[in-house]
Amino acid sequence: MLERYHRELLRYFTRKAGDGDTAADLVQEAYARVLGHQDAGGLVLEPRALLYQTGRNLLATQAARRAARAEEAAASDLP
Repeated sequence: MLERYHRELLRYFTRKAGDGDTAADLVQEAYARVLGHQDAGGLVLEPRALLYQTGRNLLATQAARRAARAEEAAASDLP
């Protein structure tokens, strides 16, 4: 599964994340989660779709965390 979708996922998430290092981390984590799901006995009928969705979810989580940190930083700067 890794060889089949890796380059495609890396290109997609490089565009979405804006840099290759973040994209590589997202793709690696997406694979780890999908493989973990399979190892736990979960059925994966569409691995490509699940990898993309997992990666998009991870990217959204990262964005939400960045926004929360920015809000916290802005709030701590208030008098």
